[in-house]
Amino acid sequence: IGKSAMELTVELGPLRGRPFGGVTTLVNRDLFEYVNILYCADRYVVIRFMDYIILNVYLSCVGSKDRFFIIENTLQEISEYVVCLQGETVVIGGDFNADLNSTEHASVLINKFLEDHNLNRCDIIISNQFANNYTYYNDALGHYSVTDYFITSDLRELSCYKVVEPSVNLSDHRPITALFSIKKPVAKQTKQGYKTKEI
Repeated sequence: IGKSAMELTVELGPLRGRPFGGVTTLVNRDLFEYVNILYCADRYVVIRFMDYIILNVYLSCVGSKDRFFIIENTLQEISEYVVCLQGETVVIGGDFNADLNSTEHASVLINKFLEDHNLNRCDIIISNQFANNYTYYNDALGHYSVTDYFITSDLRELSCYKVVEPSVNLSDHRPITALFSIKKPVAKQTKQGYKTKEI
């Protein structure tokens, strides 16, 4: 489930430089029939799975034109899903392109959004357990920072969070994983009634 941010660029002619932007959410094919796609854009994807609202987000990076306007606009748009769908656990994951421990303007905007909506950073639970929890790195420049996050409205549902160190990684980001507890059966409406599946 996703959308490219490069559609307009590709339409203008041959691609020069690196690809950029866009988000994609992958869902196991055995579970896809239980997923409801609420919104899909080039900066975020919103799906519902059981009592979970899951958002995959990509925010503007340093040096982008109108960066702070884009961040504010994106946060405003996704806040509608956070506010309107109360009673469900919200999980937001993605590349925020900001270190939320800093006082840089983008970080202040994002942290205010988290505070206004009572959202919690999943990485806080491991922040003191090991030093190398960075998610972005550039060995040549010696740059290391945390810019990728999982955010949730209910930390009680979180059973595991970690930054992964894969043996092969062609990206300058390290993957992060978060496991959340789902204890109810999934129900899907069919022509014959409701079909359930234990997760």
